Amino acid sequence: GKIGAESAFSLRRLGQLHAKLGDYAKSNFYFDQSIAITQSAIGSKTDKLSEIFNLKGQNYLLTQQYDSALISTQRGIISLVEDFNDLSYQANPGPNAIILDRVELIESQYLKSKIILALYHDTNNIEYLTAAISANRSAINLVDVVRKNMLYESSKLNLSNRAKSIYEQSIEM
Repeated sequence: GKIGAESAFSLRRLGQLHAKLGDYAKSNFYFDQSIAITQSAIGSKTDKLSEIFNLKGQNYLLTQQYDSALISTQRGIISLVEDFNDLSYQANPGPNAIILDRVELIESQYLKSKIILALYHDTNNIEYLTAAISANRSAINLVDVVRKNMLYESSKLNLSNRAKSIYEQSIEM
């Protein structure tokens, strides 16, 4: 309930603080606790989980633990999409998927493409480049859908600023 959600949020904040201090192991420890409480209090399909999984994925990316980063980020994507449970880094939700939070999914797909692109640069394995392009394309498609459904100019501007990074990454690939 409410107490569980508040505890999960506090643990998440502790994780973010330790990440800023560069203590990624301790940060992920708090993120793991926050994930467990969130799943218990709210369930496994929620944008709150995705945010924590992405923060954890960013920690792993910063420490070049790419496999762990991908697993964490993919788990974040799974938490945002009904009837999507594929842990493969190559899997992306389909165009007809029921998405809980499209903007958060854009962030997740963008982070996923960054991680896979880092793996490609590390290994020169063309499969990683193909998967990075696919994840990036998925993010771009979502940006287009979200933009069409936004009513307020301020929301569109915020999305445009975020989309700029996604488009720039797409050009780099």
